[in-house]
Amino acid sequence: MSKIYIKILAVAVAVLVVLTAYIFLRQNEMDEIIKEEQAAPISLRILSDTSSGTNPLTVNFKPLLLNSKNKVEYFWEFGDGNTSNEEQPVYIYRDSGIFNCKLTVKDGNTTIYDSFNVTVFPNNPPKIKIICKTTAFRPATIKFDVEAFDSEGEELEYKWVLIYPLILGGYERRETFNTKNFSKLFIRNGRYVAELTVTDISGNKVTDYEVINVQVSQLEGVINSLIVLYTITLPGQLDLIWNGLNIFGLEKFIDNNWLNMPSVVQGIINLIIKLSFGRIKYEPPIPKANLLISEIPDINLSEYVDNITGEVAPGAVVSSLFTIFNNDTVNTAKSIYITLEKPYSSDKGLDEEIAVEDLAVGLDVGVMSNKMFYNGKYTSWENCYNIEKLAPGDLINLGITVTLREDAKFNKGTYQCTLYMYQDKYLHKAECVDEIPFIIII
Repeated sequence: MSKIYIKILAVAVAVLVVLTAYIFLRQNEMDEIIKEEQAAPISLRILSDTSSGTNPLTVNFKPLLLNSKNKVEYFWEFGDGNTSNEEQPVYIYRDSGIFNCKLTVKDGNTTIYDSFNVTVFPNNPPKIKIICKTTAFRPATIKFDVEAFDSEGEELEYKWVLIYPLILGGYERRETFNTKNFSKLFIRNGRYVAELTVTDISGNKVTDYEVINVQVSQLEGVINSLIVLYTITLPGQLDLIWNGLNIFGLEKFIDNNWLNMPSVVQGIINLIIKLSFGRIKYEPPIPKANLLISEIPDINLSEYVDNITGEVAPGAVVSSLFTIFNNDTVNTAKSIYITLEKPYSSDKGLDEEIAVEDLAVGLDVGVMSNKMFYNGKYTSWENCYNIEKLAPGDLINLGITVTLREDAKFNKGTYQCTLYMYQDKYLHKAECVDEIPFIIII
């Protein structure tokens, strides 16, 4: 055998030995990696295609599960009371708010959790402005139209209701139109109300109205002036009687009892006012607006309070959001007050056990916080936050923040509390329209 073949054979043998040693060492390394992977703990993370949006919001959930070793069971809690056992559920949030989605996974005897916040914003209602003449002489044809804008670009539905002046006895005639605009011939004089409700595809409704005063013609005005010459003393006498009785609170009395009066009595008062030929200036009150208040999520401060000593840890501040929506079609809610102290009553909104100096409760509106309970004292209702008005379809977002003073001591427990909400029902009287329950957990 030549020397060159011997060299080639020697090189081949050396390569084979090196390769065998590398494979042996690599196999040992892979065995160690496999052992480490098998010993690694199970881990879980929630994945989703979105974490925020307007309602209704569809969210596709799926779990990122590593190192599972057995048959896996899934339990989803979507934060609004609904649950699912699917591995990758698709869920639709129809209400607005912040929802804490929680996933519980069982892998044999091992149970792990993960949570994920989904923020659902309200689908904004359309903005509308009625366009029409508000005064005219009869007979007159008036065109009604509307400027409407929806920030989500949704198609809109229109419903007009034309309310005719009351006939003596309280009968009220209504006429509806389902087009964006229409024209109407007015023959009868009086005060008409054109009410428009606009609805988007998501179901949001907004209502506005315009008052149209149809006056008698100029010829009729001349005739009426002649009639006034013969009845000149009557308006003066009615005006004198009205002003005299007002010294003893007549107008205030009518304000506070108008909605409970029989229609016949209302008609007589309206007739007296009309017979004064405008010398008596009086506008009857309207009912309070119909407001919808969302539920307030529980305010849970238990993680900041020691289970044994009851001592409060630093940073014990928790907030919960809620909304007030004017669901009325005509009436604007005015001078809304939200308080923990019920006026003209001994009722208090906080449980006596936690109504101490070490606890504070504030009402949050944007960046402003109005203290309803502070330093062991309730803020009187007239000094609490006042929402000047909510027109039909308007919505306001509010929050309640509860703060526990650091190093204070509280008894662990669940405390039932109440917010009181008021609005001006009449010119002279504020009335409680709702009691809003909420829970503080310590």
